[in-house]
Amino acid sequence: MPRFTVHVRDEWLTVPCKDTSCSIQWLGVEALKRYVKNKPDNGGFPHVKDVCFVARRCQGQGLLDADDTIDDVLEDNDFVELEIKGDTMSSDFIPSQPGMSYLTRAYREPEEYLFLDGNSLNSTDLVNLGRGRYKIKLTPEAERKVEQSRELLDTIVKEKKVVYGITTGFGKFARTVIPISKLKELQENLIRSHSAGVGSPLSPERTRMLLALRINILAKGHSGVSLETLHSMIQAFNASCLSFVPEKGTVGASGDLAPLSHLALGLMGEGKMWSPKSGWADAKYVLEAHGLKPISLKPKEGLALINGTQMITSLGAEAVERAESIARQADIIAALTLEVLKGTTKAFDSDIHELRPHPGQKEVALRFRALLDSDHHPSEIAESHRFCDRVQDAYTMRCCPQVHGIVNDTIAFVKNIINTEINSATDNPMVFAERGETISGGNFHGEYPAKALDYLCIGVHELASISERRIERLCNPSLSELPAFLVNEGGLNSGFMIAHCTAAALVSENKVLCHPSSVDSLSTSAATEDHVSMGGWAARKALRVIEHVEQVLAIEMLAACQGIEFLRPLHTTTPLEKVYDLVRSFVKPWIKDRFMAADIETAHRLLIEQKVWNVAKPYIEKYCTEHFPESRPSSPTAFSLESPPSPQKRILENTQSRMSVDEDTRWLEWVTKQFETIAGEDKEIDLDEFKTALKVKESFFAERFFALFDSDGSGSISLDELLKALDLLIHGSETDKLRFLFQVYDVDGSGSIDPDELRTVLKSCLKESAISLPEEKLDDLTLALFESADKDNSGSITFEELKAELETFPEVMENLTISAANWLKPPDVDQTKRKTPRYLTRAYWHNNSRKLFFLCLYTFINILLCIIAMLQHAAGGPWFMLAKGCGICLNLNCTFIMVLMLRRCLTWLRATWVVKILPLDQNILLHQIVGYAIFIFTLVHTMAHVMNFVLLSRGDRGYKMWEYLFTTRPGIGWVQGTASITGVVLQVLIFLMVVCSSTFVRRSGHFEVFYWSHLSYIWVWALLIVHCANFWKWFVAPGVIFLVEKIVGMAVSRMATLYIVEVNLLPSKVTHLVIKRPPFFHFKPGDYVYINIPVIAKYEWHPFTISSAPEQQDTMWLHVRSMGQWTNRLFEYFRQSEGQAISNKRLTASLRNRRHHASTQEELFKSAGIGETVASNEDNAIELTSYRKNGVRSNSQKPNPDFGVQVELGDGPSGTREISAKLSENHQYCNIKCYVDGPYGTPTRQIFASEHAVLIGAGIGITPFASILQSIMYRYRMRKQNCPNCNYSWCETIKDNEMKLRKVDFIWINRDQKSFEWFVSLLTKLEMDQADEEPEGRFLEMHMYMTSALSKNDMKAIGLQMALDLLAKKEKRDSITGLRTRTQPGRPEWGKVFQKVSEEKKGKVHVFYCGSLALAKVIKAQCEKFGFNFYKENF
Repeated sequence: MPRFTVHVRDEWLTVPCKDTSCSIQWLGVEALKRYVKNKPDNGGFPHVKDVCFVARRCQGQGLLDADDTIDDVLEDNDFVELEIKGDTMSSDFIPSQPGMSYLTRAYREPEEYLFLDGNSLNSTDLVNLGRGRYKIKLTPEAERKVEQSRELLDTIVKEKKVVYGITTGFGKFARTVIPISKLKELQENLIRSHSAGVGSPLSPERTRMLLALRINILAKGHSGVSLETLHSMIQAFNASCLSFVPEKGTVGASGDLAPLSHLALGLMGEGKMWSPKSGWADAKYVLEAHGLKPISLKPKEGLALINGTQMITSLGAEAVERAESIARQADIIAALTLEVLKGTTKAFDSDIHELRPHPGQKEVALRFRALLDSDHHPSEIAESHRFCDRVQDAYTMRCCPQVHGIVNDTIAFVKNIINTEINSATDNPMVFAERGETISGGNFHGEYPAKALDYLCIGVHELASISERRIERLCNPSLSELPAFLVNEGGLNSGFMIAHCTAAALVSENKVLCHPSSVDSLSTSAATEDHVSMGGWAARKALRVIEHVEQVLAIEMLAACQGIEFLRPLHTTTPLEKVYDLVRSFVKPWIKDRFMAADIETAHRLLIEQKVWNVAKPYIEKYCTEHFPESRPSSPTAFSLESPPSPQKRILENTQSRMSVDEDTRWLEWVTKQFETIAGEDKEIDLDEFKTALKVKESFFAERFFALFDSDGSGSISLDELLKALDLLIHGSETDKLRFLFQVYDVDGSGSIDPDELRTVLKSCLKESAISLPEEKLDDLTLALFESADKDNSGSITFEELKAELETFPEVMENLTISAANWLKPPDVDQTKRKTPRYLTRAYWHNNSRKLFFLCLYTFINILLCIIAMLQHAAGGPWFMLAKGCGICLNLNCTFIMVLMLRRCLTWLRATWVVKILPLDQNILLHQIVGYAIFIFTLVHTMAHVMNFVLLSRGDRGYKMWEYLFTTRPGIGWVQGTASITGVVLQVLIFLMVVCSSTFVRRSGHFEVFYWSHLSYIWVWALLIVHCANFWKWFVAPGVIFLVEKIVGMAVSRMATLYIVEVNLLPSKVTHLVIKRPPFFHFKPGDYVYINIPVIAKYEWHPFTISSAPEQQDTMWLHVRSMGQWTNRLFEYFRQSEGQAISNKRLTASLRNRRHHASTQEELFKSAGIGETVASNEDNAIELTSYRKNGVRSNSQKPNPDFGVQVELGDGPSGTREISAKLSENHQYCNIKCYVDGPYGTPTRQIFASEHAVLIGAGIGITPFASILQSIMYRYRMRKQNCPNCNYSWCETIKDNEMKLRKVDFIWINRDQKSFEWFVSLLTKLEMDQADEEPEGRFLEMHMYMTSALSKNDMKAIGLQMALDLLAKKEKRDSITGLRTRTQPGRPEWGKVFQKVSEEKKGKVHVFYCGSLALAKVIKAQCEKFGFNFYKENF
């Protein structure tokens, strides 16, 4: 049978061909299928059939036509190359060498920018620049410095001064003066002559690092390069146009001259250059392909481009980052080996390392404790040998903190030198613009990074040296008690025999490579450069040493995981089990010998990508940050003449070790105090007292807990019994807690749980979590959990089966407790410690810069005006001065508060650049601040005048105090002496407005009081004009704009008569209004309007968010929740009118409903793109069933206009979709006149300018997002494409001008189950739009939280939440909401939520929130922590 070898990316695949009449296309698809089968992530291909490729014959690189038959163009055993569309060739692929293997990878142009200034770059950012994660920009300060240094050089050239490197030759020719006409040629010749490197080219990543680092050094402004040239280099970097830079040829003194010359040569348009777009080609053509021009060198610029240590430093940065990564993971691998070899943790006791307190040693010991603490993470392997006769471990295990520790400290030392070098000017001569001179020096010498990297080699090598010895112990049966070479049937199988040899060979090679290159020096450039660092070789061999270290540790990791196979069924600690699971997800256990090199490379890749560290990191950080008490279990290494302690004694010792003496005493005092409060005089707690204290909703759990706490069965709980039970629940091991949970579920005490017992428990769980489900659903939940846990199908669940089931929920196992028992936990001492207020943190000032700048400016203007006014009236005395100072501030603020009420103007400004400078989204907050400022200025202004009147009444003018205040006789004021009287009235009005605007008035059901009192602003302005002679000058301009805006608003609201045509009364007293939308009414998603309904209140206008999408042409939706007088009247009006309509005109209402459903049916057919329909009519409900194939694009662009429509996904084999429309009982049609003023913009208008949007709604705060989500999904559907041949659908991810969104996370938090009901139908429709997408590729991701439900780690809810999870997986829908998205219990852990969002790296994250103020503060604080932009909905 003919066979063909096909090369796909980094794999060679043999494809047999039974029929050579098959096409080349068939051969490529078959090869891809085999490639995908070998990759855990399917090679990054969603579907093989969608992969576009070109086939070439390896011999001669001839292009193969996809339609040609194999027989016509290929011979047996031919080699074929597949080039995948979207992949780019790495720089080491030269077309003239077709036999050469090369790597490919998908290239994506970065979207984020990193600003360089020559001072703040670090090794981590430099490596990320090399990996193509950022583009580059210069800071304005850096640009200014570059321009200044260039101006000095231009002056030197113009004045014909003789300066080295500018008007002279180089090196030995430093005394040769060059004519000005030849200065450009001088620099070009320098680059060409110095481009003399040899060897393979640097990889694209390393060339990017080299170019980025050179740009950073030039940005310091001491090189004399022009800003034009520097910008050209940045443009080349951002386009990834990378010169051919040979890796060999630098001696590391006078800079890395040869590599940097090659780098500059490509930028000049000479030599070779590579880019993802063009591959390898002549530099001139590569630059042209990207619209770039070659740089034209000015005097000194050639020297500026090549004089420096950037190659040593850039490679050193990669070396130190990789060293740091492997050093961390070496601790994890060594800990895994120690477990397999049954070592002890005594050597990592903190007291030992405090006596030799090197930072690295202490850190490594802490990591080992975090990974191996068998009390915090129980280890069955550790327990199995706790009382063995071994005295102590070998050095390779016992001395890991000392050996690994110095490696960590070495890396830290080298990293500090590299980071300093990254931001150091290394040119010669140096340009000092501020001094007006250039100075020659030796900063170009590479001795610092060379010596540091030699030291790094020596340090990091020890990780491989000690690792190879541990591999020996694992493979040697006399040392490990494991099968020889970790394989069964030794002799027939060789196992890890040669893998250990490979590790030994790498360690031996490293010993040679660790010889310092910097101890060598050769004189160059005719003895002008007579001492060199050889830093280039130091950097390259450092990378080789580190790669060997990674490979040795990869072999040890595989060997340790293989060793665990022989210790099963015992398990190690949780973090190490996670590491084992990670390895096993990529590499299978060795049952017998197989090709091992590929597995070593896979393990090596896991270490390079830091996946091992990422798995263990959360456990290590949690252990370190939460300060878990150190476990000191009994061990043979803690030598004692006594016999081993009994299990009971050991449990007591472990319990005591978890708490310090102070903590133990405090906890006992606290529990005793609480016990005395609950128990009363009899010193015993009975069942009723226990129920009251535990605060449980369902008596079942109180009774079960009470029975288990009451160990002697006396019917009451003593203090000793309480302490014993609480010690188990709060400080007990996981097994102890699981045993307690099992006893709660085992109601009859039979030692097993039957289905009826489980149903009883789950029913109580539902009540405890305030969840209401039908009896049939409760049965489904019970059976789902029971069938999953009953592994042996015995009809009952044993303790072992329950434990095995719970182990699939690791987050539950970590924190199993009783949340209601928190009353017996002492208050956390740490909470009483003073923390830095959020308002004083750097993150707060950075993320609120616009608001803080505006407030500072506002405060400054007020103070300035007050001081000016006081100085102008100094002759009137101090009280008169104070009154005048406050008066002019009142003029400003009483005018400015009007500006903040210009809603239309603010909405318009939000669409302009002004929003980037002024905090327009916080106009409501500013309005409140200015309001309070007016109140304070008014009080001080009035008090000052009163004190002044007291002084005047004592004078000789003859007026008394009351005459100054309440009459016009003194003639104070510019209008008939009315200043005092109008001032008193203004004081009263402003006081009433402030009081009636307070939260306790607005939010306590008295909105009308706030509304009508606030309208007195008209009288305030009128009285101010009369009161103050100058106020009209401040008022006239904004007053005219305000008046025009009001007139326009009234005209627009009355221009077209609007009618409420449909009303839905939804759960949680939500009124859904459907308003006929006029054709001229245009709005943006998230906008709000003011609505006036005369039948509810003739003159009142109230703001509500529009909940329909702008794309919905005919109608507009409002969702109004009853929370005040007006909203309650609205709900009651329609509830009563509905009852009257049903009783008085039942047939008329029925006919209208039937006709409306006929139109609803027609809309459903249109929106679904129906090919076939079946309709049935039962009673007063019309059932519609529609069918269409997956991926067919809807012809209708309108969202479904009825919230009463319930949409369900069918499970049939043909992928049908079923849409069911039923008439809601609280649904009615009407024709009620209303008026609308708006629309007005909100912060949510920024959403379509975001890349990753997080929408958070609490309760009714979801309404702004109803419109946004519909609009987003409408635009998403507009991007959706369909294949005409196979009906496969996909969504284009290319951003457009209208919507830059790449990902939307929607989070809805509700108190109870009923609150979800009114919005579920729309969310179901949104889920349908993405039903065909893979979960990880979905554009919209929804997260539902129900706060009344107890969390998964609560004993009163764990069974229910497990059952809900299992049933959701089975039915593919949530039992609470009916959505595919699982409703999570409790409140979101915002730190984890935002961490996940941050790790997705979908672009700049913008968080939009609508809900309570308390939650807004929490979310805003988290946004500041993660650097997310935060927007809050305000009215």
